[in-house]
Order: sequence, then C-alpha cells, then structure tokens
Amino acid sequence: QDSAETFGLRMIFHGRQVCDARKPDCHACPLLPKLCPRIGVSH
Repeated sequence: QDSAETFGLRMIFHGRQVCDARKPDCHACPLLPKLCPRIGVSH
C-alpha cells in the first residue's frame, strides 16, 4: 500500500474509534491540538 492509502485507512479507523462525529472523545485523541480544530471545544 502506498502511504496516502495507509494514512486514509488510519484516519477512518481513528474516526470510528475516537473521533465520532456525534460524540468525539477528544481526551483520548492522540492528535496534536494544532492538527484538530475541535480539541478543546465544548458542546
């Protein structure tokens, strides 16, 4: 697999496990705050 495909698959799995659109688990997210504008935003 090329790196773009691998990255895409990893982001899909991340979305399923941690960053669900309706209830994201930001505290469990390993991404840096500068990569995700949602970190630190409350509902």
